[in-house]
Amino acid sequence: MKFNQRQMTEKNGDRRLTDHVWCPSCPADQRIGRLILQKMFLQIFVAVTLVQYVSSQCTYSSWWYSFDTPGQSKCNEINSYINALDRNDVNWADDALSNLEGVQCCRPPAPWNNVEQQVVYEDWTATLDSDYTWAFCRVGYFLQGLYRSDTGWPRFKGYLFNLESARCTKPANHPLNYGTCQDIDVSSCMGRKGQCSCPGGYFLTGLYRADGDDLYFLKKIRCCTPAAKPLEMDEKSKIQTRIMDTTLWNMATLAHYMGYGWCYGCHGLAVGEDFTRNGFTWAADTRTFWGKWCEGDKNGERLNLVFGDWGFAVKEIIYGKSVIEDLQAESVDSGVLYNRASSPVTESIERSKTIQETITHSTTSTFTNSHELGVELEFEIASVKGKASYKTRFEYSTSTTNSKSISETQGFTKQSSITLGPMEGAKYEVIMSKSRTTVPYTAIITTKFSTEMKGFLRWEDGNGNFHQDYRTNSGRPTFNYRFGDSSVPFYKALKKQSDNNEGVWMWGMLFQKFPDARRVINRLTDETQYQFTLTGKLEKVEGTSVNVKWEKMKLNRRDVSGNDAPGSNITTYIAASGPADKPAVVEYPKVNLNNKEPFKPIEIPVTEVKV
Repeated sequence: MKFNQRQMTEKNGDRRLTDHVWCPSCPADQRIGRLILQKMFLQIFVAVTLVQYVSSQCTYSSWWYSFDTPGQSKCNEINSYINALDRNDVNWADDALSNLEGVQCCRPPAPWNNVEQQVVYEDWTATLDSDYTWAFCRVGYFLQGLYRSDTGWPRFKGYLFNLESARCTKPANHPLNYGTCQDIDVSSCMGRKGQCSCPGGYFLTGLYRADGDDLYFLKKIRCCTPAAKPLEMDEKSKIQTRIMDTTLWNMATLAHYMGYGWCYGCHGLAVGEDFTRNGFTWAADTRTFWGKWCEGDKNGERLNLVFGDWGFAVKEIIYGKSVIEDLQAESVDSGVLYNRASSPVTESIERSKTIQETITHSTTSTFTNSHELGVELEFEIASVKGKASYKTRFEYSTSTTNSKSISETQGFTKQSSITLGPMEGAKYEVIMSKSRTTVPYTAIITTKFSTEMKGFLRWEDGNGNFHQDYRTNSGRPTFNYRFGDSSVPFYKALKKQSDNNEGVWMWGMLFQKFPDARRVINRLTDETQYQFTLTGKLEKVEGTSVNVKWEKMKLNRRDVSGNDAPGSNITTYIAASGPADKPAVVEYPKVNLNNKEPFKPIEIPVTEVKV
């Protein structure tokens, strides 16, 4: 009946449009004019619609047929999330789930719009069975689809308690938090035909049912925006989580191409979906809940991806523009000379000072528990005697000075004379002039790790896997394979084997059957996605000259002090910034760590998978 009603509406709409344009009783010129105006209107309408679509990146996903029967309905695009629910006319006597006709799905803004996705399924089997209850996606995820059951015959019958699970999705690099959230009262819009929407830029993350089972008892929706930016990579655990999250989809897809079976969880609609994390292992989920069971041969033995051999290495140190500035001069020696004679006397002093330069390393990147990082930075810097090598471990808590690696000195000898009149004295002060060179840097740190694929190899009538020994083995053997180890990281091992046709896999045949495998491997072997940056600066302070400053003074007859002891007075001073010297203002080099292989959403539906 609903189908006929929609057909009738569309048919009547077409007839009204035809009557309006054609107007058989109108003169020919009026009919032509009306037709031209109608075409202009349609062109303007299409243009406005396209502008709105481009600016909002939203599309409509029809659930007209899919939500009339048990099963899952979702957004059409893998990287879009539900922004609005679209319902049909209200049947106050019996408002079934089938009146939810579709959803508006929108893409998130940058940097979340062109990346791999993480898809999980929330068990709502009993959640919406009770009144005054919220049902949510896990934090950080957005609603992308719903799975419904039915109440028997007719099949389209169903109510809020028949919403059994939610398909929740997030950009793979999105943190487990939101930007801002708000609860929207949709009581009014759920009481009439039309859309119940989140504000622009917000996506659904939860549903609230009031005191009834009918669709119009859906009274509130929770809407959230994505986080403003990815998490700061300031902990080892955060780096590990980001790598595991961003590689899961492509790792599972590659494993499927290679021939592993069940590279998705029991509820997944495509390869790479429905995985759970346990420590450093991704496991395709085997849990079962309403309306969905693991089926097929070896259905309980699903793909596991195990990450290990974690480590870090310095890829490159990029230096910024140096800032050279004079510091406040420092007094390194002082004294007084006297002339008690009745005639003028010329006094002289000679001072030799050895000035040791200092090099101080300070960091501006935060990294909690820096001992976990375990990287040593080595710098090439200009020194008194040319270039010198400076090594230091990366520490954040305090500035560090490495006086053992560099201990360059420079000697200064200064002679100065002054003529003193009778009963006249002079104070002298030896002044060291200093210069500071500040060099900012950005260090690129690469994360090293290995990945092991654990599972069984598909048979698929002899065309299921590409292992050179098991390709024709119909027994679906369990076979674990690791890319990388403690000395060679995953991405280098995968690139070397796939480029040179090495190892146990028949790469040529694999690429022939699955051309997209090359794109997936390119995404996985681009090292930039496993890199992060640390910023800091080196400060070199050195003495530039030594001068003597004199100040004469009159003596009285009671002053019986003697002159300071003459001589060379050889001493060593360390040149360093003083309390009055402000830190240099520097610019740290910017580094682009974007994956060079463009993102392309590759979805392999489970309906195309044979074991």
